[in-house]
Amino acid sequence: MACLICKNLISNRSNDQKYADLWVSIEPVFKVNAKGAILSNLVCPSSLVRSQVASLVAAIAAIEIPRGEWLELINILCTNATHQEQHIKLASLQTLGCICEEID
Repeated sequence: MACLICKNLISNRSNDQKYADLWVSIEPVFKVNAKGAILSNLVCPSSLVRSQVASLVAAIAAIEIPRGEWLELINILCTNATHQEQHIKLASLQTLGCICEEID
C-alpha cells in the first residue's frame, strides 16, 4: 500500500498543484537514498511487494530518465535479469516492463 501511495504522489495522479513536481523538488541526497531503499525491496520474497515496488520504480524512472537522471537503473535491472534466483530475475523483468509502460 505504501508503494501505491508514493507512486500516486510522485506521479501526481490527482493533478493536485501542491504535488506537481514533488519528486523533482526533493533533495538529491534523499532521492539517492530513497531509490536505493526502494530497489532493495525488489528482492523481497513476496510477489505482491515486488510488483508494487516495480510500479513505484517505474513511476520514478518515468520522471528521471527523460531528465537524464538515474540512467544506471536500466543497467542494474538488466544485470539482475540474469540473476540465478528466479524471483530477482522476474522482479527485474517486471520492473523493466513497467518502465516501458510508463515512459512514452
